[in-house]
Amino acid sequence: MKFGCRVVSYAFEAQEPICIPPGKAGNMLRGAFGLLPDIASIFRPAPAEPSGLKDPPRPFVFRASHLDGHNIKPGERFHFEVHLFDRKIPADTFSAIWSNRAKFLALEIEKVEIDFHPEPATTAIVKFLTPTELKPAGDPEFKILIARCRDRVSTLRALYGPGPLPIKFRELTQQAEQVRMVDLDLKFVHFERTSSRTGETHPIGGFTGIARYEGHLDEFVPYLRSAEYTGVGRHTVWGKGVIAVEIS
Repeated sequence: MKFGCRVVSYAFEAQEPICIPPGKAGNMLRGAFGLLPDIASIFRPAPAEPSGLKDPPRPFVFRASHLDGHNIKPGERFHFEVHLFDRKIPADTFSAIWSNRAKFLALEIEKVEIDFHPEPATTAIVKFLTPTELKPAGDPEFKILIARCRDRVSTLRALYGPGPLPIKFRELTQQAEQVRMVDLDLKFVHFERTSSRTGETHPIGGFTGIARYEGHLDEFVPYLRSAEYTGVGRHTVWGKGVIAVEIS
């Protein structure tokens, strides 16, 4: 049982000033990508079995938080990453973003594969690097965090890979309830985005910070490692829910 994706890094050179407000880099890239021709099926996938979801997760996420609040000058080089979950999408699909504002230079591809074999661990430190929203809890209680990681990777596999995770979801949740959150240091941040399509304003903030968990974590390590690439929680396509994990 495995989960795979491609991490694609795109390098550009700005042809004109590009101003990126704080917290908006992923949202700006998503908006620019949505304007490209012939990408409708990638940008807004149609509802389909086996997910049963009205709005299926997109087969990609942006990683561009390092550009937040940055004013890119003409001639300046910059880069961002896209994590691709559908093998059928050509890696150069995103190279045309901002084609009227920046010159595409090159791309690099790293293939990632997570094996879902248990990994011995008693401690997990999870760093929430970009604003994160987890439902229904307002903070990252372990059973909620793992449930969101599990559901996301299973749905991505179902829609774009070999199929949903062949696991017993209820048993995994019961095991997660035995893991304790022993330390928590969060900061809540607020950002908003305005849809160019509807004109509506949506909150895209959430919490950042660090949570430390202790317990029998062997079964959960692959879910946490997968979430480093998929993101976790709401609006991951905009770069929300980016985490980094330290296991011991």
